[in-house]
Amino acid sequence: MTVFLPVIVKRAYSPQKAAEKQKCLTHFERDLKALETSRFAANREFRARVSPILQTARSAHQDYHAGQLSLEELQGLRPIVESQLDEVLKNPPKKGWPADAIGLSNRLHRHLR
Repeated sequence: MTVFLPVIVKRAYSPQKAAEKQKCLTHFERDLKALETSRFAANREFRARVSPILQTARSAHQDYHAGQLSLEELQGLRPIVESQLDEVLKNPPKKGWPADAIGLSNRLHRHLR
C-alpha cells in the first residue's frame, strides 16, 4: 500500500484502476468516529486503537508538507504505521469485532496488502 494522506491508494498499473482504488482517509475517519458512540464496547475499542495510528500518519504527512520531515523520513514512518494498523487488525477482542468494526477492519486490511 502507498499512503499519500489524506488518500490511501492501493498500487495500480493504470490511471483508471488507480482512481478506482483510492479511498479517502477523511471518509474512513468519519466512519471510524461513528463508532465512538456505538453501544458495543468492542466498536469503541476498535476506534480507540485505530484513531491514534491514523492521526500519527496524518500528522507526519502534514509535517512533510510543512518541510519538517524529509521524504525519506516520511517513507520511513510508513512501515511503522502499517505495522501498527496490522497489529490491531490481527488482534481483535476474544469475541471478535462487531460488524461495524469488521467492515472498517476489512477496508483497512484490503489496503495494507
